[in-house]
Amino acid sequence: MITDHADFWKAKYEKINPPVRRVATAAPPAVKADKNKIKQLKVISMRYLKLICNDRQRLLLLIGQAPLLALLIGIVAPDSFLVAQMQTKAMFFALSCAGFWVGMFDTIQEVCKERQILRREYMTGLSLTSYISSKMIVMAVMTFIQSLLITVTLFVTVGIRLDNFEMPEGALGLGVVEIFITIYLTALSSAAMGLLVSSFFNNADRAMTTAPILILPQILFSNTLI
Repeated sequence: MITDHADFWKAKYEKINPPVRRVATAAPPAVKADKNKIKQLKVISMRYLKLICNDRQRLLLLIGQAPLLALLIGIVAPDSFLVAQMQTKAMFFALSCAGFWVGMFDTIQEVCKERQILRREYMTGLSLTSYISSKMIVMAVMTFIQSLLITVTLFVTVGIRLDNFEMPEGALGLGVVEIFITIYLTALSSAAMGLLVSSFFNNADRAMTTAPILILPQILFSNTLI
C-alpha cells in the first residue's frame, strides 16, 4: 500500500506526526550498535523463517525436491555403484549437481523479491550484515535438512534395489557421513551464490533465468564430463 500510494500515506503520516526539528546528538557507543545488530539478526531470522513456514506450497517444493532428486539418482545407479571408479565418479557428480541445484533454488529469488522492503528498512537503520546473515542462518538449516534427505533417500533407494549393496567406508569411518558433508557444503555454497546473484536483479523471474548459466560452469569445470 505504501509503494502504490506513497504520497497519500506520507501526507497522512505528516498530519498525525508533525515534523520535529532535528537536534545533533553524539554517536552511540559501538557496543550499543553491536547489540542492535544482534537484535536485528534475531528478529529478521525469525521473520524469514516464519515467511518460509507460512508459504506451505513453496516449503513443500523446497523440501520435496531433495528426496525426489535423490530417488531419481538412486533409480539409475548402476549395480557397481561405489565399486567401479568411473561409475562412482559419475554418481557423485550427479549428487553434487543435486546439492548445487537445491541450494541455488532456495535463494536465487530472495533478495530481489524483497528489494523494496529492504530499501525502506535500510533507510531506517537496518544492518545489511544482519540481513544477509539471517538469510544464511536460515538457509544453513534448510540446506542441512535437504542434504540429509538427499543422502538418506539415495542410500535407502540403492540399498532396496541392490541386494548386495554395502555402505561405503571413508577416511572418517562411515563414508555416508562424508558424502552428506560434501553435499551439505555444496548446497550451502550454492545458496550463498544464489543470494549474491539475487542482489543483482530487481525482478525475481529475471534472476531465475540465470540459474542455467550458473550451473553450466559447475558441470564444465568438474572434470567429470570433459
